[in-house]
Amino acid sequence: MTMPLENNREFDVLLEEYKTLKSEINTTLISVRQSLTLCLTGIGGLIAISPFIVSYKLPTLFLVSSMVFQALVWNQLRQYMTIAEIATYLKQRIIPRIRKLLQENSQECRDFNYIMSWEGKFVGLVNAYGLRFSIVESSDMIIPVIGSLSSFSGYFILSLQVSHPIINIVDVTLSVINLIAISYTFLAFIWYNKRDKFRKIEY
Repeated sequence: MTMPLENNREFDVLLEEYKTLKSEINTTLISVRQSLTLCLTGIGGLIAISPFIVSYKLPTLFLVSSMVFQALVWNQLRQYMTIAEIATYLKQRIIPRIRKLLQENSQECRDFNYIMSWEGKFVGLVNAYGLRFSIVESSDMIIPVIGSLSSFSGYFILSLQVSHPIINIVDVTLSVINLIAISYTFLAFIWYNKRDKFRKIEY
């Protein structure tokens, strides 16, 4: 005998879990937007102080700013992975079970696949396009990458303009760290996009 939904403890728990996880996704999305705002502010600030950096020949500041932008990229990556993990769990576990309970408690032969159907499309978009190398689809990821690469390039451009550039251990160390960080970022992008469980699944 099927328990009515109003007395079904499992259904109540599933709905509560769904609401909690959706709230977590929304909170993370807000954090993504805040990180993007911080990145845009950083780019604006870097542009504003660039004449100062050039005038006083302080290219090391470009290396430091590049590392800051890389940190923002990694933060965005972590946030997207969090969203994808939660979204995948909702899609594969919570939503199908909610639909099944509705089906079992329905007095009619109805198709409940339309329930939370937008969630499936949203999840698919997040998983499939969240980290693609498309300016429109992943601008919030591309912008800090551009900021980092621009800063890193700015260092070498400014250094080459100096008649007798002084190569110091600090600049060499920061350059190596930046190269490792940039390489790590692109490898992380590639790894993320190849993970089967983060690919778009229609349902």
